Amino acid sequence: MKSTIVYGGILFLSLGGAWMRWTKDPNRLAEGEVAVLRGDADKIEKITWTSPKIDRELTLKSGDNGNYFHLTETKRTQPPKPKPKEGEDPSTIELPPEETKITECKAADRVDKLLNNLSPLGASRELNEITPERKLEVELTEPKITMEIQRKGKSSTLSFSKKVGSSYYIELDGNVFLISASKVSALSSTRSLCNRSMWGLDRRTELPFVTKARLTTQDGQSISMTQQDVQENVEPQRQPSPDKSTAHWVNDETTEKDPELNAWMNKAIKSITIQAYVQPNEVEEKDLVKKFSLQLEKEGKKSHLETMHVFSDQKNENWYGKSTYTEGLVKLRNSNDSIKNLIKEMPFANEAEESTEGTSTEETNEKSPTKETKEGGSTGP
Repeated sequence: MKSTIVYGGILFLSLGGAWMRWTKDPNRLAEGEVAVLRGDADKIEKITWTSPKIDRELTLKSGDNGNYFHLTETKRTQPPKPKPKEGEDPSTIELPPEETKITECKAADRVDKLLNNLSPLGASRELNEITPERKLEVELTEPKITMEIQRKGKSSTLSFSKKVGSSYYIELDGNVFLISASKVSALSSTRSLCNRSMWGLDRRTELPFVTKARLTTQDGQSISMTQQDVQENVEPQRQPSPDKSTAHWVNDETTEKDPELNAWMNKAIKSITIQAYVQPNEVEEKDLVKKFSLQLEKEGKKSHLETMHVFSDQKNENWYGKSTYTEGLVKLRNSNDSIKNLIKEMPFANEAEESTEGTSTEETNEKSPTKETKEGGSTGP
């Protein structure tokens, strides 16, 4: 009995310790770190990164889907020298002017990790003494890299050395620290920080469990669908592969299994991806043709509703999209005419169009209450 109590106590303490580690204060530093800058992640309003190759400005904004960070990214690249012509002295050839590209977009979810890394910003150690020679050697005397963080209107500016191995020397208010470069890699990397997701729902753990959808076609017909046999209570890593899954989409009007409908829905949800954000003065939504809108609803304890619209230009050469999540117009990837084929492969929409040929709008509404012809053309749900 005594041993049972002892083992029970050990188990209780170990579980308690695990719970405390799991629910620890996000403002706590990692073991062995010293604080450079303290503050809450949800209080950050703006981050500005300035460096020789890339500048990034992250600004907190409020959108239809809650708060998000708007990114303005300025990349500078140096084109190579042109090859000398025959008989030309290579030393007389000058470098072409530096090229600058400015991009505006919604920032990717990787920003969340950056915010946590800065709240608080921890250093592996503080350097109580650093010689002027060393500061000059690591380019901290006249720093070329700076980061400004604004929380609740109060700003702090940190100076960065050049990258030394996998670390940076940073200076704040005359104090010098050594931090891991990974803490600011989202800002320092030349990899794009723009959002690349059409849906806010996670591709692996949430999109497969969407239960309801509504497709609105170009001519304004609206068709409701339900995904049946969704195994939401099964852990994502134990989910069956798509070809073995029993989940399938059905038209609410027929409620019968439709392999073509199921294949189209899975393709529409997963295959439409972002190539780039449309930049100011590049193209306007009013000049585009809306091809279809798709609304997804995930039911449960916390219901979630999102809508995606797909557009083309007048010649069907370029494809665009916008969703509840993107917070702006984006250009879509169209490898091997994938979007054009997706529109051609809407068998349920085509059947709906055939069934309404030679029928008035009033008669169509009476016969098919789930298919609504909307005045004014292609209006999203």
